[in-house]
Amino acid sequence: MLDKVYGLLGNRGMKKLKGHEAIHLLLLVDKLMNEYTPSWEGMLLAAFEVFRAECVKSKSIKDGEYWTKYVQWTMTVQIQKPRYKVDITFLLKRCMRYLNRNCLIKRERMER
Repeated sequence: MLDKVYGLLGNRGMKKLKGHEAIHLLLLVDKLMNEYTPSWEGMLLAAFEVFRAECVKSKSIKDGEYWTKYVQWTMTVQIQKPRYKVDITFLLKRCMRYLNRNCLIKRERMER
């Protein structure tokens, strides 16, 4: 599945994925593959780039939703289990929000 993620992101001058990003993207892609038609595949990179840009902004000012719910927790060496789950949920929700506005089609809608 990691090959699928890298294939969808392509090699477009993007910074190397961090460990937590790879894990979170794997979970996101797994959800998308199971629940949606492939309509999202062409937009995954854009959704992730928007997410990363918001993280960079919040890191520079050390404030905002991205800072409090994601960035500060992924910067630490030791991630506590309960917070790690929140981190995953936050990335999933933000990328899903972007994809929902642009391209997502639920599988059940197509099966009717």
